[in-house]
Parts: sequence; structure tokens; C-alpha cells
Amino acid sequence: MELIDSLKGVAPGQTAVMYQGTRVLGQATIDTARSRHYQPA
Repeated sequence: MELIDSLKGVAPGQTAVMYQGTRVLGQATIDTARSRHYQPA
């Protein structure tokens, strides 16, 4: 899954849950987090 807008404070091991109103549509565990602005040396 790829987000349309970026999120701050996301870390590997956290759970992402997708809702439609109060209905759960899906769930996943975040395995990697990266920044568009991060430039490795």
C-alpha cells in the first residue's frame, strides 16, 4: 500500500488500520518507514 499523503511519526512494528466509517476494511503491520527527504550519505 502506498499513501497519497505522507505521515509523520510512523515506525516499523506499528499497525496500520484502514476504516470506512466504523467498519474495519484492512490491517497491516508496518515493516519499513522512510522519508522522502532523507538522503543517505
